[in-house]
Parts: sequence; structure tokens; C-alpha cells
Amino acid sequence: MDVVKTVGKYLNTPVGTICYNTDKVLTTLLDKENVEGLASIILRLAAKSGTTMSQEQTLLSYQWLEHIAMYANQAITNSNFAKSFLQGINKALEKSTYLTGNYFTVTDIAAYHVLYPLIERISVSEQESLLHIKKNVEGLASIILRLAAKSGTTMSQEQTLLSYQWLEHIAMYANQAITNSNFAKSFLQVLTTLLDKENVEGLASIILRLAAKSGTTMSQEQTLLSYQWLEHIAMYANQAITNSNFAKSFLQGINKALEKSAADLRRLFEKVETMTMET
Repeated sequence: MDVVKTVGKYLNTPVGTICYNTDKVLTTLLDKENVEGLASIILRLAAKSGTTMSQEQTLLSYQWLEHIAMYANQAITNSNFAKSFLQGINKALEKSTYLTGNYFTVTDIAAYHVLYPLIERISVSEQESLLHIKKNVEGLASIILRLAAKSGTTMSQEQTLLSYQWLEHIAMYANQAITNSNFAKSFLQVLTTLLDKENVEGLASIILRLAAKSGTTMSQEQTLLSYQWLEHIAMYANQAITNSNFAKSFLQGINKALEKSAADLRRLFEKVETMTMET
């Protein structure tokens, strides 16, 4: 139910009264018509909102949403199955930027809502094996900033950076603050202190702040990706320096992530070379 409500808010479209029918299938009433099943409901909401998708995107969305609806509950209750479930989706994302291709859709929103809690429950080393999922749906900050960009909201490089930092900080500690009153007080005190006096901490924050101060301009997406990569490097570089096996895995992960960029760059060079020869 929460997945449908989240998508409805994103699309700014009423979701109707959501419930489970006698067959335990998710159901809602849209335009006086019963719509059953997660995939059907979300795609109907997308259509009502005026969101356009190609035939291929619609088909892939339906397949992915059906897959998620079928196995999500089992993944939530069975940690071993959850790992297999995540690995399968990670494998499928090796050659695609998003679940339906190269463009962000409501299917990615729905998937994020289901996958993020599962990713949180596994170990850091297991998370690192899910490079393609993490790249696309990692973190509260990433998803919110992508939604902001998609809605047409514009932010400066500095605003994007600060938004990412605050959202990541809140996502990391909010649950602990909710369940622990003493921690909540400390959490709020830290936030108050940071609001009163600016602190720049961490490799990513320092480098991007220096870039902004120097007049270097980057798009919102470039700033976000730069922050993620610099944080990733800062987190694992020391371990890679002291552990050769980990270093190989660390480098392979980065190499894999750069495959598409390198291929695009090669095609660009080939195109320029062809144009030069023709002239």
C-alpha cells in the first residue's frame, strides 16, 4: 500500500481507497473502476497523471512491478531469499541505467521503496556486490534529488551538495533518534550546532566546496555523482591500500562502473576522427 501512496504523491495523482480484495490482491478504485494488482495500479496512475512512456517502457514496467509484487514479501521475511532477489535485479541492471532502460520512470520509484529497506539489512560487503542497484537507488538523498531534478526544481552546485549531506545525515540517524530519546536529543543538538555554524567535513564535501569556491561549475547530476564517488573512495581507500585482495575488488568495481562512460568516450573519439577524415 505504501508503495502506491508514494507513487501517487510523486505523480500528484489521487490513488483512491487502497485495500486487499478477498483474493489478497492489492486493489483500488480509479475513475469508478476497480484496478487490481500493483503493476496495473501504478501504470494507471502514471497514465492519469499524463506521464508518457513508450510501449517498451510500459511493458518492462509491468514485468518489473509484477516481479517485485510477487517476491517482495518473501524477501522481507527471508534474508537468504532477499540476497538472491537483490542479486537478480542487480544482474538485470548491468546493461541498463534504470529498470526500463536509460530513463527514470515511476517503476524506479516503486522499486526504490521496496529495495532500499532490503539493502539496509545486509552487510556492507554484500552491499558492495550490488553495485548496479546501489548506483541507481542508493540512499534517501539520491532519490529525493532525482525527484527534484525531474520536477524541474533547479539548485546551485552548493545547494545540491548541502541537500545531499543533510538528507544523508538525516537518513542515517533518524530511525535511531525515533527509538532512543537520549540519542534524539544529541541528534537535534548536532543539527542545531551545524545550522548555527558552518562546518565542512569529509573528503567529498571539502573537494566539492573548494570546486564551488574556485568558480568551477557542475550540473546538479554531476555534483551528486561526484559526491557519491568521492564518499565511496574515501570510505574504502585505506582498506584497499592495506588489503591487496580487497584492492582488486575495489578497483574492479570502479572499472565496471566506468565501462559505459569509456564506451561512450570511444564512440565520441571515433565520430570526431571520421568527421576529420571526411573534411
